[in-house]
Amino acid sequence: MSMDQAAIWLSASVLAMLGFVAIIIGLVVVNNILHKFWKPVKLLTTDSFTIFGGYQAHITQDPLNFLSKDEYEILIKHLEEMRANKKEEKKERSS
Repeated sequence: MSMDQAAIWLSASVLAMLGFVAIIIGLVVVNNILHKFWKPVKLLTTDSFTIFGGYQAHITQDPLNFLSKDEYEILIKHLEEMRANKKEEKKERSS
């Protein structure tokens, strides 16, 4: 390899990397400009495989009615007990 070929190869490598960096910076700038208008892309979730409602259009059960009233009351009592226990633990830690 002669000195001329080595110089051309080095300059081409440097310019190619500068071009690559410029493209990356451009993509980051465009992403930052559009991020507040763009909805997040959800991959590999149940709703990402549906088209115009998909399987959700065939659900007949009310999605908010999966607990009976008794189960709901038991759950609320349990959650309130957990919250009270956490508050007591925080008071014990702080004192």
